[in-house]
Formats: sequence, C-alpha cells, structure tokens
Amino acid sequence: MSDLNEVWVNESPKYLTEGSTPTYTITYAKASSVTATAATMAIYKNAGGSDLASTLLTGSISADGNVLTLKKISGLVGGNFYIISVGATVDGAWEVRKLKLVVQKAKQDQ
Repeated sequence: MSDLNEVWVNESPKYLTEGSTPTYTITYAKASSVTATAATMAIYKNAGGSDLASTLLTGSISADGNVLTLKKISGLVGGNFYIISVGATVDGAWEVRKLKLVVQKAKQDQ
C-alpha cells in the first residue's frame, strides 16, 4: 500500500440501523488474488476496548479472486460506531484494511 487512505475501505463509513446483520465484501481493486486461509477480522466498539469478534461475528471469511467476503455481523447497538479491522494476504503480502460502521437506533431520525 502506498497511500494511507488505502487502509480504509473505499465505502467506509457504512451507515446502518441496529438489528441489521450485514455481511460485507472487500474488493482489492489493484490485486490479482487475496487469500482467506490466515485472514483475520476484529471489531471494536467506539474505537476502544477489547476485540468483540467472539460476540459480534459469525461464520468464516472466504475469498474469490481479489474479493474477500467477511464474517456476518450481528448484535450491533444503535448510537455507537464500530471499527472493523481485516487482515489478509493480498498478492503474497499481508495487508490490513479498516471499515467504520455507524449504527443508528431504530427510532433515530438522522
């Protein structure tokens, strides 16, 4: 990666409502392959504290060509934001990308 902006996924931040259970993908546009074998995924509430992967993430990470499909996310609480950190081997080199989720309460208007 040559640019600090490449650390953040292009579509970041994502806005959603509590109760949503999204599954996201990351496309490594300039890469020919990404490997899911040793891929990692961590999630942090309000950019602090401990990794909440064991309580908020289910399933597994998979790869097809240059696209990495992440684990399913659930249990997000409105009024918070979450930082997801994903590590994977991209064209033979380890890379870490981040995605920010902004979660609104169901009754919140903006």
